[in-house]
Amino acid sequence: MSKCMPCEFDCDRIEGIEDIKKGICKIFEGIKCIREGLEDICRCCICEGVKAIRKGLCLVEDGLCDLIRGARDIDHTSRCSGKKDILKGICDIKEAIRCIKKGLHDICSCRVCEGVEAIQKGLCELENALADIVEGLNDVLGEMEKNRRRRADAMDKVSDLCRCFDWGC
Repeated sequence: MSKCMPCEFDCDRIEGIEDIKKGICKIFEGIKCIREGLEDICRCCICEGVKAIRKGLCLVEDGLCDLIRGARDIDHTSRCSGKKDILKGICDIKEAIRCIKKGLHDICSCRVCEGVEAIQKGLCELENALADIVEGLNDVLGEMEKNRRRRADAMDKVSDLCRCFDWGC
């Protein structure tokens, strides 16, 4: 009795790619909210700023979950250096989240300057991590396309070989 599990084979993992794209978009939206929050804080609208930063942080955390799920799904293309870039970006996002949370805590503890500084540092880390992830995703997509073309070429050759065999070339 054979148990065929398709995910054991090196096939295109569309779900993983889609999760990563969705995560990237959520994190990008989160970055925009965090920036808006910082602008509010700099205009002395602390409450609105904190709300916007929290909203952005929630988007970033949701996006991180999508990235992690997507990275698990593209395990079979791990020969590609893009997967490593994505995993590095995920680690950097986790660190950026810690930094932004620390900044929020500082702001809520009346240490606005330290808080803004920590949030700005976290934002820079987020943007760098997102750049690594996009670069990694492009590498993974390139590797998948290369594999798809290689398989298609091989199947064309097999088809030609079988046609020759059937017709006695």
